Amino acid sequence: AETLARVAHTLKGAIANFATGAAYATASRLEQSARKGDWTEIVPARAEFENELDKLVGELKGYLDQDSGKGKVTT
Repeated sequence: AETLARVAHTLKGAIANFATGAAYATASRLEQSARKGDWTEIVPARAEFENELDKLVGELKGYLDQDSGKGKVTT
């Protein structure tokens, strides 16, 4: 569980760069559950975190897709 706590902590820090409250909060919950070694909390926290991470990845892809059209010259 300690490795999971470190990974969740690292991801939480990376997510903070994108100012996404829900993903950050679920990473924090997962980290704290892992630090306690409480698997009854870890399992649902992990599922919730994965859901929020999927949302974040989707938002980032949408942003990149939108941004990739800028600056292109059309003829």
